[in-house]
Amino acid sequence: MQFSVGVVVEELLDEVKGFVLTPLDDKAEQSAIFSSLSFVFGLIVNSLLEQNIPHNVILTNGGHTIYILPRKFQTESNKAGWVEFAGVFLCK
Repeated sequence: MQFSVGVVVEELLDEVKGFVLTPLDDKAEQSAIFSSLSFVFGLIVNSLLEQNIPHNVILTNGGHTIYILPRKFQTESNKAGWVEFAGVFLCK
């Protein structure tokens, strides 16, 4: 399998830890962009799943920007916020 669009992976290290995936060439064909992004997304998410690390996914910019936010398991149900309940959000 060959991917024609590079993917930039940035690591968030501020208050929110996580990863941001964006295409290197935002003007490329949509199917090429989504194929490349989904492959890298799968690598990261599979690694988190294998390590039993819960995470949230936020899609923005029409799916061209993907945020993967690892988080800790919530131990007290009354302290859970909206991010803990959300699986995937599509933000425009």
